[in-house]
Amino acid sequence: MDCIVTCESGNYCMRLSSLFNKEGYHCEVTSTPCKLAKGGCSYCVKFSCDLYDKVVSVAKKNKINLTSAYRIEQRHLRNDYVLF
Repeated sequence: MDCIVTCESGNYCMRLSSLFNKEGYHCEVTSTPCKLAKGGCSYCVKFSCDLYDKVVSVAKKNKINLTSAYRIEQRHLRNDYVLF
């Protein structure tokens, strides 16, 4: 199952992704789903939910503020986003 986290800006998402990948884990920067975006374009970091604690740890260690976290649940032909 996949999860996403949002940051204060797209630049923070890019930085978090870069730091996380340097530690040998896989994640990707993607557009925030329309259901979750608070006006305009925004980005989030997508990764396996098994790595959630590690993502939070890397973010805290590098002073990157995570604004929200969601678990992606597949429902028939659409995704539901469950807030952590």
